[in-house]
Amino acid sequence: MRRDSRNRAEQAKQLADQLARSVEAKSRDVRIEGFVQAALPPLVTLHWLIDGYNLLHASDLIPPDGKAPVLARSRELLLSFLTLLLSKTKASRTLVVFDGMHSPPGLPKSFHYRGLTVQFSTRNQSADDLLEEILEQHPAPKQVTVISSDHRVQRGARSRGANYIDSDMWLVEQKRLGQQAQKEKSSLESEKPAPPASPGEVSKWLDFFE
Repeated sequence: MRRDSRNRAEQAKQLADQLARSVEAKSRDVRIEGFVQAALPPLVTLHWLIDGYNLLHASDLIPPDGKAPVLARSRELLLSFLTLLLSKTKASRTLVVFDGMHSPPGLPKSFHYRGLTVQFSTRNQSADDLLEEILEQHPAPKQVTVISSDHRVQRGARSRGANYIDSDMWLVEQKRLGQQAQKEKSSLESEKPAPPASPGEVSKWLDFFE
């Protein structure tokens, strides 16, 4: 298992380097553009809630004995992956929630990362608590899909009439969509401007997170 974790870490580094090159044309400094302090958007605009660490663990990106620096890097890799995967419109309607116990010093509790909204729970509040609170306050919970394999989070979503999907199943679905986009690339290439990352690059990330 330790060898598998090391191999995963090496693959993650290679993919991170590839990601940095793929977004260079759009931003000369990913870190400066990436983290921008921001208030949460109106809840009615949010259609997707992502249980951040749950999705990270489903992706197997975090080593079992991952320390804080590894966790921070894994978190950034996940956010970068999501910005490649989601359209600009979908990203603007997505909130990624992380547990505040592991929040990095110096980062605001809520911020934008290349179009995504990210929020950490407070120190005395779990990510599950925050997700339930958001669902409770959302004026139209039936339009929301929660991405989490946590049964408590799923029960909270169901009680509010929201949709939910297991994190691993969501990754499988995104892999399918990525493969479909790759097949359609040749026919659409002449009609659309070149995206920051090709469907092939997204597919490589999806293969890694499988």
